[in-house]
Amino acid sequence: MPKTKGLPKGFGHRGRLRKRFLQSGLDGFLDYEIVELLLTLGTPRKDCKQIAKETIKKFGGLRGVFGECLPVILWLP
Repeated sequence: MPKTKGLPKGFGHRGRLRKRFLQSGLDGFLDYEIVELLLTLGTPRKDCKQIAKETIKKFGGLRGVFGECLPVILWLP
């Protein structure tokens, strides 16, 4: 495992998330990780994990997230 001393917490997380997706698709991803992966595509240099978890909680799961209209999801805090 590479040393991360001196690097910010979570450094490389987006890359690891993308790598997991490219290697095995969405198999093994938790619902919030799927939302997080999608959010990282349009949210530069911001941690999306907490927003993804809150989105899943707010809409009652992945089905609820994708069932809502896009403008509502894009304006979540």
